[in-house]
Amino acid sequence: MNQAYDDFERQQEELFQRQMAFLASRSPDDWHRYADNLNWDDRLDGLYWIVSQPDCDRATAVMTFWKGEPTGYDWQDCEEPMGENEFSVAPMLKYIVQRFNTDGYPRSEIAYDCRGSHGLNIAAHAERDRASRRRDIEYLLEQQADFDDPTIRLHPELMRLSIPGRKVGGYADRNEYYDLFPE
Repeated sequence: MNQAYDDFERQQEELFQRQMAFLASRSPDDWHRYADNLNWDDRLDGLYWIVSQPDCDRATAVMTFWKGEPTGYDWQDCEEPMGENEFSVAPMLKYIVQRFNTDGYPRSEIAYDCRGSHGLNIAAHAERDRASRRRDIEYLLEQQADFDDPTIRLHPELMRLSIPGRKVGGYADRNEYYDLFPE
């Protein structure tokens, strides 16, 4: 390894630690905004941390599950622990489902609308978008028909297309929130 690469890796780790400290100092509303706006090509450690928090809101967990595109992974069979690889989606999807099926996500204050959360809020496409999500749900349920382990079955809360609550706000736009975030 060369020195420049080592320095870059060290700087990235220091930045990550500052970002995690920032998340730890914020509220579940800010965690929801972070989860909604995260670029999934980046490390997922922040999402892992959020979905594992006792105060993680139900809407944040549901949104994170669907943004993880669960029909694209065999997350039910995943043996990798969440966080072992900071880019792995499947263990996080499995964790969210298992938590819904065991302890749950008792905090439910934030609204969630799958169409709006996925940039699909064009009124003319609303029914097609709902039908697409229903097909995803049917696919996952069909895939799980023979599973013996009830903790990896799709929980009814994860089948909801919307969750009532208040919209997360407090910032004029996405950039204003990210201006607070370390780098």
